Amino acid sequence: MFKAVKLLNLDIKHDAIKVEDESGKTVAHPNEKLNIVTNFFESKYQNSNKPFIEAFFGEPRKLNKTITKEEVRKSINKLNNNRTPGKDGIQGELLKYGPETIDSYIANIIKESFEKHEILDINAGEIIPLLKPGKPKGPPKNLQPKTLLHTIGKTLSTIVLERIRPHVEKYISHSQSGLRPNRSTADVAWTHKWLAAKTLQDKINITITGIDMSAAFDTIDRATLLNILETIIEEDELRLVRFLLSNTCLNIRIGGTKEEKKFTSNIGTPQGDSLNPVLFVVYLE
Repeated sequence: MFKAVKLLNLDIKHDAIKVEDESGKTVAHPNEKLNIVTNFFESKYQNSNKPFIEAFFGEPRKLNKTITKEEVRKSINKLNNNRTPGKDGIQGELLKYGPETIDSYIANIIKESFEKHEILDINAGEIIPLLKPGKPKGPPKNLQPKTLLHTIGKTLSTIVLERIRPHVEKYISHSQSGLRPNRSTADVAWTHKWLAAKTLQDKINITITGIDMSAAFDTIDRATLLNILETIIEEDELRLVRFLLSNTCLNIRIGGTKEEKKFTSNIGTPQGDSLNPVLFVVYLE
């Protein structure tokens, strides 16, 4: 019993981080640190030239294929244990090992949200800034976000992933191995070696280009992504993805203060669940 309580109360230790201002001067006051860090991440995840995605389009109406309690249960079972929850404070274990009535309750909440166009506060993320490995302390650019997402939001993301996967697999080219099931680094390495052997055997030239895409998830234009998806997936799935890309409010927390600041992101895909890597591959394709 004591072990179970300990597991359910796991949390990230919010160590105080060193922060410098634009002049390189170390900032000591926690609230001033919070302002600098928030402004930095806001400049990364919010673009004044890009639109904010609306959660719904058209008239309030049912999904053609409603979210079922079976889909909810399947998604919940894929939640990882021992993970710190987001602002909702709901650990994955509470859903995984709770009563089965939870499944119907979550399914009905999502169903009614689309029937009435009522926004659910499940897309918010809590950012814990951590120092990038091997980087000097101080400059905000050397911080990386640890994003804690709402557990219900992650549950819905996995449901959407299962629904769109067959359509996405048909759309993505066979040569694309990134973030796809049954495609590992070993497959890419084998292909590289096979191509090298082929050039020697046939005495031909082949050019292989390697691209390191920095902060790839953070640069996605959400409106463009939705336009691409509109040609691939069905209306229900498009409505669900749109919902997940809307109202993505990010709360910044740092050690040394109980204060937090928030802003709404309108670019990139929120990291931390299984759907976003697939959306990136679609966008990249």
